[in-house]
Amino acid sequence: IERYHRYNVTGYDLGLFTQMTWNASRGHPMQGTVAEYDNFLALHATYIIMLLAPLFWIWADPRTLLIVQTVILAAGAWPIARLSTRVLRKPRAGPLFALLWLLYPALGWINRWDFHPIALTAMFFAFAFEAADRRAWRQTDLWLLLALLSKEDVGLAVAFFGVYMSWEYGRRRAAGATWFIIGIAWFVIHMGVVYAMVRIPLKRFDPEDLLCRSRKWERDGRLYQDVFKIKKWKKYL
Repeated sequence: IERYHRYNVTGYDLGLFTQMTWNASRGHPMQGTVAEYDNFLALHATYIIMLLAPLFWIWADPRTLLIVQTVILAAGAWPIARLSTRVLRKPRAGPLFALLWLLYPALGWINRWDFHPIALTAMFFAFAFEAADRRAWRQTDLWLLLALLSKEDVGLAVAFFGVYMSWEYGRRRAAGATWFIIGIAWFVIHMGVVYAMVRIPLKRFDPEDLLCRSRKWERDGRLYQDVFKIKKWKKYL
């Protein structure tokens, strides 16, 4: 917040997500004018913004997002404390690991630089791990769902978390496989279909653009298409 008061925050990303949250609170989700596209779905799937939008009915201010991010990241210390106490079976383990979480430099730097929806996944996964350790599967599913809503590439982490649940915590293989499929599908559909459909008018939609991630890669020879061509793999080795 002090960085905000000193005009040391940036339009990209705090200004961007502030505008998006404000628009969502006024009934225009995923809309903005700071990024390259007016519809932010052309860049990232940050649906979690719509869940935060009602806070702007109370205080429509960039500091709202900064405070929310700080509180959510700090709240991750709670599941870490519970998990460490249960696993290590030592009363002091909880406060110690909670303190380590709060003092972790990477977490501090994440929180220091503006606001980013994907930063919230740190807490979501912390709660997911703690719930999975208790075999509280419904709670685990809720935290994984919230993580998915934070960004499209979180789907990959969710996918392998599903595998880990079945392997480490003994969850039914069908449930683990379901989360694996959901996570991979979430990533692939957004990267390969949603982005292209939002960026390119349907009247001139080109299937080849499904695998284009950005303008830069389009100019550089469609990197994704090359990756899927076995003959060109040697080029990247």
